[in-house]
Amino acid sequence: MENRRGKCKNFGNCTKADHGEIIELSFTEDFVCPECNDELIEETIPSKPPIKKILIGVLTFIILCGIGVGVYFLFFNNGKDTPPGQGGITTGNPTVQTADTVQTVDTVKQQAAPAPPKVLVESISLNQSKLSLKVNQSETLTATVLPDSAANQSLEWSSSDASIATVDENGKITAVAKTGKAKITAKAMDDSQVSASCDISVIDGGTTTGKKDLGYAVYTGDMKNGKANGTGRLVFKTSHAISAADPQNRMAEPGDYLDGQFENNTFYSGKWFGRDGAQKGAIILQKSGIPSY
Repeated sequence: MENRRGKCKNFGNCTKADHGEIIELSFTEDFVCPECNDELIEETIPSKPPIKKILIGVLTFIILCGIGVGVYFLFFNNGKDTPPGQGGITTGNPTVQTADTVQTVDTVKQQAAPAPPKVLVESISLNQSKLSLKVNQSETLTATVLPDSAANQSLEWSSSDASIATVDENGKITAVAKTGKAKITAKAMDDSQVSASCDISVIDGGTTTGKKDLGYAVYTGDMKNGKANGTGRLVFKTSHAISAADPQNRMAEPGDYLDGQFENNTFYSGKWFGRDGAQKGAIILQKSGIPSY
């Protein structure tokens, strides 16, 4: 059983249709275009003439042409050469003649060169793989992205525990008010999934001097682990209990301040003054196990 042949008519959406390509399929296959899946228009397969008749026809044509050429040169041309452009057999490309010139016709199919693939990141290296920071200390990591020809060299920075250490979009790490460990990661923002990381250890930096806004009051003095610890002054902004450890629950007014000893943001020993500087009292509270604000 002969195959079926057809053409796709989905012009503009299918290259086989645009090129007028004849598609041949077996009778067991769906009669649709293998490129766009559109239904084909069947082409009639012409019957094949007998080979013997074709050969006889070709030989007859050649013989008649030879006789005709011989008669022409014998009776009409008298052996003279055929003037150029006046007859004879020509070879080469066909020509198209216009009023001004004769142009050679060449059909050249030009295909646009495929766009080169985007270069992906192959590796990321950080200037440090391990880093120890004190509380409130900052450090900036430097990343090297290879190859230099990578189309997208942007990095996404992240921290495994932002309560221990944070990182911004430039790789700046800051140890926050808590000791512990975290992992800082720089990841390529293309499709390579390449990344690099640095292990961060936040350690107790000892006692420092600083300032901390507790919301209801502002503390200035010794600090440890990001909290008021040691000697300092607490100036109240709103009406508030002087200390979470005060069993009498005495209230300070805006502008009052406490000078003395603090532990984990909680006042436990010292003097209480009014906003005018007059002392309101001397306070000694139990230190052990006091809660913090």
